[in-house]
Amino acid sequence: MPAEAKMDFTQLASYLGYPVESHYVQTADGFILHMHHIGAKNATSFSSGVPVFFQHGVLDSSDTWIVNDEDAAPGFIMANLGYDIWLGNNRGNRYSTNHTSLDPSSAAFWDWTW
Repeated sequence: MPAEAKMDFTQLASYLGYPVESHYVQTADGFILHMHHIGAKNATSFSSGVPVFFQHGVLDSSDTWIVNDEDAAPGFIMANLGYDIWLGNNRGNRYSTNHTSLDPSSAAFWDWTW
């Protein structure tokens, strides 16, 4: 198995030469969502170009936008074209299991709807 198959978003982006940042956004009901920010390959700063926000589908994560060959991964393609790329994660996925007062092992953490 290739090493990158076991990497999370920030590890994979860094491994491939993309600047990456993690940001955390708190919702009105206390969930803390993990967002990723990427820049163009081998860049030393993030683009000031037009911002583009990618949101994954149900039961997925921001990984979906970069887990392909670089020339076929929408997140990397857009970053390399000079866009300011932001990628969100839904509550409860592998990156967004934090809350200001609830634990993901409690039923209350999962008591929400779309």
